[in-house]
Amino acid sequence: MGRAPSGKILKYTYQKLQKNGDTYVYERETRYDPKKKYNVVLSERLLYKIRKGETEPEPTRPRKTPAARRLDAAGEAGAPCPALPDLDAVSASCRRTGALSILDIAGAESGTDRAVKLALDDGDAQKCISLARYLVATGGQSLPAIVEWQMRHELPYKSGITEDIYHDLFTSLGDNETAHQKLFIALNDSNEKHDGVFYDSTTISTYSEKNDDIRYGHSKENDGLPIYKILTLYSLKSNRPIAFYLQLGNIPDNICVSNALTKIDVIRLKKYMLVTDAGFITQENLSIYVRNNIDYLARISNRISWISAIIDDVISDLYDINTIIKTNYDCLDIHGVTKTIWHEFQWTRKYNRGEKHKGDIETMKRRVYVHVFLSEIRHNNESTKFKNNIFSLKDCIEHNVDLTTSQEEFCDKYFEIKNTRNRIIATINNNEYNKTKERKGVFVIISNHIKDTKEALEHYRRREKIEDSYKIEKDKTDGNKPRVWTMETYKGRAYVQFISICYYSWLYKKLRHMKDTLGKENGDPKHDLKSNLAKEKALLKWINETSLHRILLHFDSYQTVQVRQGGKLKSWTGEMTALDRLFIEKLREKTGEEVKTGEKA
Repeated sequence: MGRAPSGKILKYTYQKLQKNGDTYVYERETRYDPKKKYNVVLSERLLYKIRKGETEPEPTRPRKTPAARRLDAAGEAGAPCPALPDLDAVSASCRRTGALSILDIAGAESGTDRAVKLALDDGDAQKCISLARYLVATGGQSLPAIVEWQMRHELPYKSGITEDIYHDLFTSLGDNETAHQKLFIALNDSNEKHDGVFYDSTTISTYSEKNDDIRYGHSKENDGLPIYKILTLYSLKSNRPIAFYLQLGNIPDNICVSNALTKIDVIRLKKYMLVTDAGFITQENLSIYVRNNIDYLARISNRISWISAIIDDVISDLYDINTIIKTNYDCLDIHGVTKTIWHEFQWTRKYNRGEKHKGDIETMKRRVYVHVFLSEIRHNNESTKFKNNIFSLKDCIEHNVDLTTSQEEFCDKYFEIKNTRNRIIATINNNEYNKTKERKGVFVIISNHIKDTKEALEHYRRREKIEDSYKIEKDKTDGNKPRVWTMETYKGRAYVQFISICYYSWLYKKLRHMKDTLGKENGDPKHDLKSNLAKEKALLKWINETSLHRILLHFDSYQTVQVRQGGKLKSWTGEMTALDRLFIEKLREKTGEEVKTGEKA
């Protein structure tokens, strides 16, 4: 019995001599047909020709289309032949433009694009804006994917961005401190007062092993990796970060305040109040605020002696129902009282001047508003946890289990221990237990500017906006655990991420404004028509149910076609639905605050 046919396609070339002496070379593909018992030709195409007497191959012209052959035949018959268009002069492109048109609006209206162009030359500015828009439009897709993505999207940098291009850009930006400071100044070049400037830090873990600038420190991710630290200044008025700075991961926050004031001075912020958490507050830092006449609002540790004494004075008032603060969160669990004191700040002189000498202790008394708060929810949760720890440790003592040094110190404070012949008896010190328990859930905010208890709490709670910006940076700008060789490279990368956060901040601010105003009457008869309010309510429902990333993906389906012919350019974009047009219209619509800012500028 013969071997079964393999079904393999055979490819080979062969030559065919023409009547004029030229040789045509063809490529043919065949496969054996077991039914027909011979090789069947699957395809055949002309590769090239070799002219008579020559040895070098020469390409052949493409075969004419049927229409062209008919026109040739008509010309040969003497019939009039219409002139063919110059098809070589026609070029066309089709790009997805919907999402990028939204980012065009965001970049222009927020002033971000203008600031970047003032800080960098045209080429680098276009690269930075292109990378930032890519990060926002894709929701933080990794940067290498931009090589393929830009084939369907037209970015400001027309020449195309490759991995080598953005790597070189990051390196040059990291070494260009002038570009950083110019960007911060351009973004904040305003004569308006800043209601609050939040100052905070976050840590960025990295897998890089050959970078000498990364250090092991207190990582907020708790992942055991070495870290960079990013310090950020965030403006409450503009609702976006206004500057960022990198530092080594093992540097504590509380030694960064003096430099922060210098940085704020460099970017020319006008009257402002600095808002920080407890990590930035020490006695020395408070004295810096006093000596520089800085308005501040800060959370402070309960363990500081003069703060602890104030808590003892007001602790009984915190459990009074009349001290409950009703905030915008509509959660009636926060009690608060305020005490005004004159506190003496002191510091050590660093330089000689006149009769004052280096090393002298100087003092200054200033008024401080001390706002003491109690969260009932935190109090209950922490009290339960504290009680469980107490009884767990009591069992360990009575069963003679070895204790750690910290547990032994805890025992000395909260237990009276007696040894009998048969067993160990641990009695809880009721006074110390109750004193500690009643302080659970208590936190303190101090200020030299805000004296109202509710206002101080609400202003401090707005710090969540800077936390949101850190979440955006890590989750939506490809900023989580980057692999970079040097601190300078990461600094350049962070520069582009900072630009993208400015886009995000403006878009989120605009969406919040839409949610507050859509479907509501504003006194304009044309706007308050029933049909118009119905459309706005439909748009509001869609916005409430859709994330920003999904909104951008929705608009990314709109495409623009451009055709250039004979020096003329024609273009068109796919038709939009009524709700999509309304969204773009509302995105362009200036709020009252933006109109006021524009008039002042």
